[in-house]
Amino acid sequence: MPARDEFGAAEKESNSAIFKSSASANPTSRRTLPLTEELLGVLSQQPKRQLEMRLKAGKLWTDHDFIFTDATGAPYSQWTLRSDFKLISKAAGLPEHFSPKTTRHTMATVLIADKVPVKAVSERLGHSKVRTTLQAYTHVLPGMQADVSERIEPILKGKK
Repeated sequence: MPARDEFGAAEKESNSAIFKSSASANPTSRRTLPLTEELLGVLSQQPKRQLEMRLKAGKLWTDHDFIFTDATGAPYSQWTLRSDFKLISKAAGLPEHFSPKTTRHTMATVLIADKVPVKAVSERLGHSKVRTTLQAYTHVLPGMQADVSERIEPILKGKK
């Protein structure tokens, strides 16, 4: 895949991608994320799909050098993305209020609950400070207090 450098684009680096936004909140908003082989396989099919779209659009196609575009080569509008997200969410049986922000929050919460190091989660989210991640995503989940109780007992009894 060719290098990309605009909003919503990726620049391939071995098994990683750099996602960039011109509207970055801070310098850590630009980051390299390792991609799974499965995701790389899916992404490797995109140039073929895009070429088919380009041929179908003909003279209407405008090349903005994006990986994902609408039928004429333009970047997706936030309204289209939101609408498509709602359709996919509904088909998946997710609640009506589910949103891209909810997806991000869920990912962070699940990773933290699975004991992924908070520093790694923070970097994945593009937070410049781990404190931001801790404040936003480390609310107490059901079962966490029971886990604390189970862990503290052996420590107090000197068995750990």
